[in-house]
Amino acid sequence: MKLLPFFTLYFVIVSLGAHEFIENYCSRCHDNNKQKGKVNLVDFEKNLDMVFDVYDQTILEIMPPEGKKQPSSQERQKFIQYLDKILQNKGHNRKVQPGLGNYVDHKKLFKKNSLQPSTEKRIWRLDPSAFAELANKIIGYPVYRDQRQGVSKENPAFNYLTPKHTFKDFSSVHMFEKTTTELLLAYAKDITEHLYSNRGRFSSRNVTLLKKQNSYDPLGNVYQTIYNRPISSAQRKSFSDLNERSQIVALIMQVETLFKYEVEMNDHELARSLGYALSEFGPDSQLHKELAHRPLSEVIKERLNRPEGEARIVRFMREYFEYDRAADVFKEEVDDYNYSPLVMIKDADIFCRDIIKKDKNVLRQLLTSNSYSVQGNFNSNHIKIAQRNRANKYKTQYHGFYNIAEEDVHKWRQYYTLQNRAGILTHPAWLISFSDNEHNQVIQRGRWISTKLLGGYVPNAPVEVDAQLSPDPKLTLREKLQKTRDSECWACHRHMDEQGLNFEQFDFFGKFRTQELGKPVEVHSKFAKDPLSYAHKLASSKKVHQVFLRHVFRFFMGRNETEYDANTLIKMEAAYHKNGGSLKSAIVSLLTSKSFTRRK
Repeated sequence: MKLLPFFTLYFVIVSLGAHEFIENYCSRCHDNNKQKGKVNLVDFEKNLDMVFDVYDQTILEIMPPEGKKQPSSQERQKFIQYLDKILQNKGHNRKVQPGLGNYVDHKKLFKKNSLQPSTEKRIWRLDPSAFAELANKIIGYPVYRDQRQGVSKENPAFNYLTPKHTFKDFSSVHMFEKTTTELLLAYAKDITEHLYSNRGRFSSRNVTLLKKQNSYDPLGNVYQTIYNRPISSAQRKSFSDLNERSQIVALIMQVETLFKYEVEMNDHELARSLGYALSEFGPDSQLHKELAHRPLSEVIKERLNRPEGEARIVRFMREYFEYDRAADVFKEEVDDYNYSPLVMIKDADIFCRDIIKKDKNVLRQLLTSNSYSVQGNFNSNHIKIAQRNRANKYKTQYHGFYNIAEEDVHKWRQYYTLQNRAGILTHPAWLISFSDNEHNQVIQRGRWISTKLLGGYVPNAPVEVDAQLSPDPKLTLREKLQKTRDSECWACHRHMDEQGLNFEQFDFFGKFRTQELGKPVEVHSKFAKDPLSYAHKLASSKKVHQVFLRHVFRFFMGRNETEYDANTLIKMEAAYHKNGGSLKSAIVSLLTSKSFTRRK
C-alpha cells in the first residue's frame, strides 16, 4: 500500500475534523433541509465567497451564535486551519492582507517559540510621499508638496491602493500596471523639466557655472542623489544611446529607483530600507558610513531623535489613529462655525509630537493626557482670527470646538489643560474623523477601538443587510442604535457599539456636551461610565499595549506580523517597558531584529 505524504495525511485528518465541526455546530441551521439566512454549508468549500464568510464568522466567534452549542477553542482553531489551507490552495492568504493582521492569534504572538524571525525576500515600491521627496531632492527645490486641503504632493502614478483604516505603505500591495506606468513616465518627464527650469539644479545659470568648473555631469549627479554612490562606467554606458534629458528620465524609471530591493539585505539594501524606515527623505550618504562604523542600534536611536525621525513617528500616529481623516469630512453647517479641520489635524500632530519627544509612557499619554496644543488667536500675518470670524458671522469660534472660552485664548499657540478631555480619542480631530455631515459615527468609533486597541476584527456589513439607522430627527443616536440589537445585526455590532458609546459625550464637531435633543446625553457603556474613565481603562490594559506594538510592527515592516515574529514582538514589548514606556526603544528593538534585517 502506498503511504500518503505526512502533510497530505495531516490535511485529510484535519478535513475530516472540519466536516465533523460543520456537522456538530452548523448543520442544524445550514444544510439542504434548513437554510437559515439562505446559507447552505453542504460542500461550501466549492464557493470561494462562502469560504471567506465562514472564515470571518468562525475566527470572530460570531458563529455559532450566542445561546447555541459552542465549540472548544481547540476545535475552532483546527477548523480555522482547515479554512486557511483551502484559501491558500486557491491563492488567498487572509492573514497577510492589509487590514487583516488581527486574524493572527494574539496569544501566540507574545509567547516564546523556536521559530526564527525573518521576512521573505521582496521588492517593495517606494512610498508615494517619499518618492515625491526624492523628486524634490533631484530637482533641487520643493516642487511637489502639500499645498492645501485636497492637494497633496503625491502623484497619481503613485497611488495608495491599500483599503481604508490600514497603513498606506504595504509592501505586497503596490505594483505598476500599464496605466500607472504611462502616468509614471509623464511624472519622470515632469521631474526632468523642473530639473532644467530656472529654479532647478541645472538651470542655465548653474549649467554655465558647472561647466566652468568642469563638473557638469547631469547623469552622474542625479545617480549620486538617488543611490548615494557614484555611477560606474558600465552603468553610464547603458544610457549612452540616449540624449541628456532622456538619460535622466530613464534613470528615474529604473526599477531600483522606484523600488527598494530587500533580497540579500547587504550594506546597500539595509541602508536604503533603513533610511526610508526612519525618514521620508530616505537614506543619505552619511547613513552608509555610519552603518559601516557604528553599532546599528546607536545609528537608529540617534536618527529617531532627529526632527525627520520624529516626523516619521508622527506619520505613524496619523495613520494609526486616523485623525487626518477630518480633512475629508464635509460639514454642511460650517456657515455658523469657523470649521478648520486642517488646523485641528496640526493641533493633533503637535499633541502626538510632544509625547514622542518626551518618549515616556507613550501610549498611556496618548490615551489620557489632557494637555492640548491649540492654535492661538492670531494667524501668521498677525491678524486677529476672532475679528475675522465675527466679520464672517461665525457663531462658534475655532477654540469653541475645544470648549475654550474666547477670553482664555492666547495670541499664539498655547497649551491648555482641559478637564473634560483625555487623550487623542477626545481630541476634536479624532472625533470629527469618525463623524459625518450631521452626526457622530458611534459605530465607526467603536470599530476603531475594537480593531486598533483591542485587537479584534469586524467584517463589512453583508450586502443583504439594511445598515441604515432610523432617520427620525426626534430620536437620539443611542435610541436609533436599538436597531442594531436585532439578531441579524448584533453578532457584529456587539464588537462595535458599546466600544464607541462613551464618546457620545462629544458632538459631531468634537465639542463637549451634556445635552442631546434637549435630553441629558447618555455616555455610559458596559465598559465604563464616561469617556475619560474608558480612556484610562484602555491605557491600563496590557493587551492594548501589545496590540499597539503590533501596529508599530506593521507600519515599519510594511507587512502583518506572523508567528515567526513572536520573539521580535516580545523583545519590542520588553524594550518599551524597560525604558519607561519608550516607543523609540521599541522601534530600535524592531529595526535591529532579524524580522527587519534578515531575508529568506
